[in-house]
Amino acid sequence: MIEYTHELMNSDCEVIEFVRHVVTRVIKDKLIETRVWERIREKKTKVIYDLTTEQNTRNYCIHRNQNIDYDLSWKYAFEIIIKELKKIFVDSNVYYENKEVYDIHDNVTIHRLIIVDWR
Repeated sequence: MIEYTHELMNSDCEVIEFVRHVVTRVIKDKLIETRVWERIREKKTKVIYDLTTEQNTRNYCIHRNQNIDYDLSWKYAFEIIIKELKKIFVDSNVYYENKEVYDIHDNVTIHRLIIVDWR
């Protein structure tokens, strides 16, 4: 469920639409839950999910207005997602991380990671 804070509601409509899309994709479509159950079956104790490489999210970002504040949009989305995931994985370490990766030409790509660690 998305909680619309005063700060979020005062942001751009494009930001709100982006947040709604990403949160719905992760929470309602159970992307992280599904990945955690797969890892449990594999006897793993941690999931690192790169949301920026997820096909649906990539397509959505490509077709959206490029002038929106993506850093702010991701921040809002991750705050909501992490809060909801902590309700599901109650005693696990659940957090997000932005990881910058440089290619051979020093171009930077930011990977938006969701981590669930139940060790």
